[in-house]
Order: sequence, then structure tokens, then C-alpha cells
Amino acid sequence: MDNKQKQVKYACMFKKGGAILELGSGGGDFLDLCSGMGLKATGVDRNPKSAPGYRVIKQDIPKYLKKEKTARYDGVYARHILEHFDRASVTALLKDVKKVLKPGGRLVAILPNIKNIGVATTEFWKDETHVRPYTAAEMKEIFKTAGLKFLGTGTDPESWDNSAVKNFLRKIRAIISGVNNEPPDYFLTAEK
Repeated sequence: MDNKQKQVKYACMFKKGGAILELGSGGGDFLDLCSGMGLKATGVDRNPKSAPGYRVIKQDIPKYLKKEKTARYDGVYARHILEHFDRASVTALLKDVKKVLKPGGRLVAILPNIKNIGVATTEFWKDETHVRPYTAAEMKEIFKTAGLKFLGTGTDPESWDNSAVKNFLRKIRAIISGVNNEPPDYFLTAEK
């Protein structure tokens, strides 16, 4: 399953025909996906890669959100963005996300899951721009502080290789270690 296919379930969390802001649009996979699903998506990224045919604003995310109009978007999508900020900055960023959301607008955030052994011990730390990992319980509190209504959270089983061999090895490792290994990503949803 490719990167775009893994994000379909998240695009389905937004209102059909809605205006969506993607924080950190990278190569434009989510923007492309939204276009095909009837969502009007705009991306903002400090260093966008190739996203031909899509509106990507080249700017620092916090600066963009600070100056953006109030109640402009039906949804905000933040995949692997929040772990690049300290807690105070995440709270400030989410307050600005709330500002740009229309009433009832939804935030979907995907973060690295430190309940995954590989993420906690190795993968998270390979990216030198990562500031710190956040647990779902911590994010729930940050959402509340930012004035967002927490809707729910869950793990993303599609975020890792689900081949039969890998699943078998995970089960063996869990039996030996006594620790269940969760998928590498988890998601949270909230609304204004």
C-alpha cells in the first residue's frame, strides 16, 4: 500500500466538498487524494517538494496560521508535524488551528506512536528535526488547553508493513518480551 492509499481513511474524516488545510504538504500526496475525493485542499509547507497543480503556500506553518483569516477551513490535516515542536509551541499552534477552523471544523493529526518498540527506540530519533514524542493522553490535554473538543484516537495498522512474515515475527516478539507492539502511527481527531 502506497503513502497516498494509507491516507484515504483520514481524507474520509472530512466533510465532502470542504476546504481543507494540510500542514506540511511535502510532495502533495494528500492534496492529490483530496482533489480526487471532492475536497478543496490547500497545503502549507516551509520546503514543499513537488506538488504540481495544487495550491501549496511556501511558508513556515506557525507563521502562516498566525496571519491566516479566522474560520476559513472546514478541516485541518497534520500528519507527522506536531512532533517537530515543543509542548508550548504545539499548544500555540493548535490555538491557531482552532482560529482558522470554521465552527464544527475538524482537526485530524497523525503522530509517531512511542508504544511501538521500533519508533520509541530508533525510528523517532533518526529525524534530527523531531523535538519530542507525544502520547495520546498528552495530546488530549493539549487539545483541551487549545480550546479544541477531543473526538477520539486510535492506532493506524496500515502504518507498518503488514506482511504475514512481519505479523508473525511481531507476535513471537510480543510473546517473548511480554510487550505488545502497537503500529508505528496513531491518530487523533478534534473539532472546534
